[in-house]
Amino acid sequence: MRHLIPLLAVCMLFGCERIRQQDRVLPPLDSLNALAITDLRDRLADRPSDTEAWYGLALSLAMEEDSADALYALTQAMSQELDSVYLPLRAHLHGWAGQTTEALSYAEAYWATHSPNWDLRVAMGKWTAELGAPRTGLLYVNEALNKLPGYGPYLLAKANLFLYHLGDSVQGERWLRLAANTEGGWGEATQQLINVLLASSRSDSVRVMLRELSNQFPAEAMVWQQLATLYEQLGVPDSALMARHRALDLQPGERNQLALANLHRGQRQWDSTRYYAELVLGQDTTSTEAWRVLARMADSRYRYNEALTLYGRILGLDSTDQIAKDELANVQRKVAYLRRQRAQDTLGTSSAQ
Repeated sequence: MRHLIPLLAVCMLFGCERIRQQDRVLPPLDSLNALAITDLRDRLADRPSDTEAWYGLALSLAMEEDSADALYALTQAMSQELDSVYLPLRAHLHGWAGQTTEALSYAEAYWATHSPNWDLRVAMGKWTAELGAPRTGLLYVNEALNKLPGYGPYLLAKANLFLYHLGDSVQGERWLRLAANTEGGWGEATQQLINVLLASSRSDSVRVMLRELSNQFPAEAMVWQQLATLYEQLGVPDSALMARHRALDLQPGERNQLALANLHRGQRQWDSTRYYAELVLGQDTTSTEAWRVLARMADSRYRYNEALTLYGRILGLDSTDQIAKDELANVQRKVAYLRRQRAQDTLGTSSAQ
């Protein structure tokens, strides 16, 4: 049991080809992380030289994406017992912390003396590109793809090299499409491909792609969310409402409820607007976005006193909300104008008498 936890760390986070190829899935540790971190810190308080505990803490913190503390824990362990099997973990932690030179140094030290770790090789490609040698980085990624052709994360890494380091959008899009095709639904490559297409003003291509995905994976909430967002941007509210309702059915929550509240407000469907905004507030009374929907609805319905009250509530929750300040000022101008008009009308009536 000596190094079981850190070995699992290296395998789960940074590549264990045998486990991947045999389609075995290690049990998730996320739900145990908070308890594990507490227990390991208690253990280290009593035994600060416990190398295994430091490694375990590094793993748990890495899974919480706390790279700085994870790196510290790993450094403590390696200062007591330098074991090169943990170099990939240290390399990745430096990479996550933005310390690219250090990350590459530890990765190269591991690569020089151990059997290939292809996840690490792909990371080395990324770090090498970031340090100004994208062609060398591409060679590293290609080495990994030669060993695992068609593996989605490696295809995505290659796409990113072309897009962000080699300046070749055609090749970048090509490899992004290949990566997206391996995801079997929604994933990082699919999201990036959509972003690339939208950035090049190809919304029709995105719409076709999302419609195909919604037919292939009708229970994939992210597809419907993206489709709804696209229809909103294209100014097709009926289609946006349909897609957003489908997304809400698949993934209940504040994001889709707020989006529906705003869509119904745009259609001047006041009852539905209030219904979805109040659904959000029923879960979180401090949601400034839900209060904003109601404030804007009141403004649109010429209920200015109600709007003033609601904007005041928003600023009570967040006094730095500049949008609320600007919209409140706009409502106050309308109220002031109406008061002037009323005063002039009253004066005119008095003069006539």
